[in-house]
Amino acid sequence: MDLGPRAGVVSSCVLLYSVKSGGRDAGAVEGAMAAIPGGLNAENVDFVVDKAKANLASMWSTKVDGRVSVELGWWLVNDADACEKKAIEMLALCDDLKTPRDKLLFKIPATYAGIEATRRLEARGVACHVSHVYCREQANAAIDAGASVVQLYYSRLNAWYKSKKSLDANADPGYELARDALARAKAAGGKTKIMVASLANVDAVKRVLGADYLLVGQRIIDELANTPASDLGETIISDAASVAVGAPARLDEAAYRAACDASPASEELEIALKRNAASDSELIDYINEHKGGGGNA
Repeated sequence: MDLGPRAGVVSSCVLLYSVKSGGRDAGAVEGAMAAIPGGLNAENVDFVVDKAKANLASMWSTKVDGRVSVELGWWLVNDADACEKKAIEMLALCDDLKTPRDKLLFKIPATYAGIEATRRLEARGVACHVSHVYCREQANAAIDAGASVVQLYYSRLNAWYKSKKSLDANADPGYELARDALARAKAAGGKTKIMVASLANVDAVKRVLGADYLLVGQRIIDELANTPASDLGETIISDAASVAVGAPARLDEAAYRAACDASPASEELEIALKRNAASDSELIDYINEHKGGGGNA
């Protein structure tokens, strides 16, 4: 059963893959390069990257049923003002291409500054996708900030705790985080949708069926297609209904960072930051090396 992509994420890594592999998506970068009057230089290369992201988001918005999430740039993760400013600039580029706003999300990592930027942007009607959520404090803060989508990581979270030898035999922190986040989102009115990623196998998927969105690979989809319906349920929904949800309360930055340090969040954010910084650098190198190129996007 091939369902095809239902949504998409636009990032420097994805753009880099598109230009290396060729095909229509490469036009997003080529078109951005060709759109700069007077040619490329050190001052406008960042704009070319932003324009390429907007181009690809526009292209994909017509191809998927769901939304396209646009990464803003990992150098902004600890600067709420810069993150907010970049999202508004990216939204303007997407508006220029007549990309429907209801097809867009802006992907922001769940740092303390990222949560504050999300709060401001959602108040302005800009939909945000908060990623790299690994602990209850991050999830609560993102939901309380009004994030449109909050992304959790089931198998990765469980693997981290297992590596620390801090789990008893029946513990399932990935499930508990998803359940509690779903409960809080429902209690807040249901605007925030809970996305669960890092689902390593069918059993992991079964555990969180009932969450709003699941990121599932084709291999697991094929296995699920052969799973009897009687083996599938949505117990997370009934379990979430019994969770006591506290009132919204903002943590100060020190307490928030401490919660991240006590979970996989700080480590995973650092890994992602380095990976995405490398992709950003490689994409900029590609753009600088192909200044004479052009495109049609």
